[in-house]
Amino acid sequence: MDTFTFSDKVDILVIGDAHAKPGVSNKRFTWAGKYALDKRPHVIVDMGDWADMESLCSYDKGLKTYEGRRYLKDVEAACEARECFYSPINEFNKRKSVSHKARYQPLKVALGGNHDEGRINKAIETDPKLDGLIGIKDFQYESFGWEYSPYLRPVGIAGYTFSHFFVSGVMGRPISGEMPALQLIRKGLTSCVSAHSHLFDIAHRTRPDGSRVWGLVSGCFLDKDQWEQYANAANPLWWKGLILLKGCRGGDLEGIETISIQELERTYETG
Repeated sequence: MDTFTFSDKVDILVIGDAHAKPGVSNKRFTWAGKYALDKRPHVIVDMGDWADMESLCSYDKGLKTYEGRRYLKDVEAACEARECFYSPINEFNKRKSVSHKARYQPLKVALGGNHDEGRINKAIETDPKLDGLIGIKDFQYESFGWEYSPYLRPVGIAGYTFSHFFVSGVMGRPISGEMPALQLIRKGLTSCVSAHSHLFDIAHRTRPDGSRVWGLVSGCFLDKDQWEQYANAANPLWWKGLILLKGCRGGDLEGIETISIQELERTYETG
């Protein structure tokens, strides 16, 4: 597990499954970049599935809606989303009035997800001729300044463990069910943050020393009008927005701030 430690408390911005893809506006990523610039979290975590990768969806092959999907278009949409996210920060840092010391340069950590890295790996396993032709490198994480952690390799930050999802049992299925955040605490025995389900849930329990252990399921960061056909009636259950964990240290925190995709738009579309 990759671990990032800090000598003091840190704020962490959590971006759930974003599913950037052709045909869906990337404006929300610019709003998110403006929000990050306003709040200045020390760490930004992309929870995985930043790219939707419809072109590699084996479930949709054979359907009329599958025609026209292209791998390069999927990758371009995801890379454009990265550019949109960082553009407000980059513009700020380039101002002549901003000293080098005053520039906003957070630690940016990206996790692999089942839609991006998972679908690419499955495609290569199915057709080995694709090995070396396509890969996670196409998303240019390093060029965009993100530390990348492969799919389902947990990352430790300020006492929290982040993973696209956490598995339960010998079958390796995602922890889910009723009160999933509480299940993270019970099964992980530490403060955990997951994504994948697109649901939003928070739970905490208090240790004997008075500190808390937290479980968080981070919702998603889809466009407000984005409807995923594979989920059908589950779409209305999803929470879309960003989560800011304030004052994180040793797996505890001082506060949680949420902002919905609708509030992001109202605040940052013209600002």
